[in-house]
Amino acid sequence: MNVPNYLLISFKRFYILVKSYLSLILLGLLLCSFSSNKNYISSNYFDDYFNPVNIPCNTDVPVPITELNYSDLEVTSSTSGLCLIGCGINNEDNLIDGDDSNYTSVNTVVGLGVTHTLKVTDNTTDEFYSAGSFAGFFIENASVVQVDLFDGIVIRTYLNGVEQESNTSSALVSINSDLLANDQYYVGFDTTLDFDAIEISISSFLGVASSTRVFHAVVNSFCEGPALECNTPTRLAKPDFPAKIVQERTGFGGALSVGNVNEADAAVDSNANSYASINFALGVLASGSLSIKDELSDYPAMTYAGFDIENSSVLNLNLLDGITISTYLDGAFQESKTGSSELLSVDSALLLSGSERSQVGFVSNLPFDEVQLTINQTVSLDLGSTKVYGLILESFCEGELECSTSTVLNNPSQPVIINNGNTGVDGVACVGCEVDEASNVISESNSDFAQINIIAGVANTA
Repeated sequence: MNVPNYLLISFKRFYILVKSYLSLILLGLLLCSFSSNKNYISSNYFDDYFNPVNIPCNTDVPVPITELNYSDLEVTSSTSGLCLIGCGINNEDNLIDGDDSNYTSVNTVVGLGVTHTLKVTDNTTDEFYSAGSFAGFFIENASVVQVDLFDGIVIRTYLNGVEQESNTSSALVSINSDLLANDQYYVGFDTTLDFDAIEISISSFLGVASSTRVFHAVVNSFCEGPALECNTPTRLAKPDFPAKIVQERTGFGGALSVGNVNEADAAVDSNANSYASINFALGVLASGSLSIKDELSDYPAMTYAGFDIENSSVLNLNLLDGITISTYLDGAFQESKTGSSELLSVDSALLLSGSERSQVGFVSNLPFDEVQLTINQTVSLDLGSTKVYGLILESFCEGELECSTSTVLNNPSQPVIINNGNTGVDGVACVGCEVDEASNVISESNSDFAQINIIAGVANTA
């Protein structure tokens, strides 16, 4: 059977057309498949790139950035200025090795405008250190006092080679610890931007030979603490809570600012028996303060806020009348209470001979995230040294009472505290008259007790 030519021509045209369409469809499917796969890779790539570094949180001291904990680290160094004698940076690689006792030496014997700079960079492309982390260095310098040393130090952070933040002098945070030797400090600042590199610049002082040991760059992070247990005094301290010393509200003030606050960070570390100390010189009108903040949580109104303190120099009533406790929220002042008529005792005897450990504070009317202790010394009252063991918080929850049943009011079953304004000894001054262990009245134990002591023949009421 012969097929007409016009039918053959039409069929060939139809075949070519269909083949073209099929080719376009296959090409389109191939392109779609390729495009989808590319987006998937791109998505995973950026997810990995923006992963923050996992840093242990709420540690007593910052965490070293060394090869022991991190990879792809790099150290760069430089020196500027006129270096005449004994200037230089030695053993830069010690800055990131796994031995915490090794250090890099930064020296200037004679020089003019000499600045030494060390920078530690984490080159891992899928990691960075989150904003809010502490960024700094662990250093030691025995030749220059701390205040002068910090005046010559600048700490900077970088991200992908671009400077993010910098601080110097009084803007730097110094973290001390009883774990450290003399003249050793963690120096840095709390960041507000992400970073992947930390730099320290140390400038020389005119006419002063200086040698600084730089052990390693350091970071830390905070994580939220647990909710307060009902009717239970709780120390706001590491590692359970993101507790931090607020530098700008810690230190000395007054007509003559003679005194110091030692080992401030001991008031927030994991050892409940370590302490900061507020120390006054004799016969000096001054005030010393220490402020502690929870970095991540706010506490509502009707939360007790106070400090665990000890002073062996004066009667506690005299000390208490010189104490002010203030609360803050996001850096803004909230409220304060002063003296024995406003401050309460929660957990230990207070109106005693003065040598016992006490907890003083008040129940807040406003929410807060920071509490400051201020001790005021007058010319006529020498307070000596006051130990500050930490900040004590307590939330209150309603207790239960059974009908027709006698119930002892105590912690933690009931929301009770000792009212310091109505506890103690009144009347003629009486040596040896005192109320001992007042808080035992509200303790859970049935075997402990408070004791009221009044000397015979003395007109007093307790």
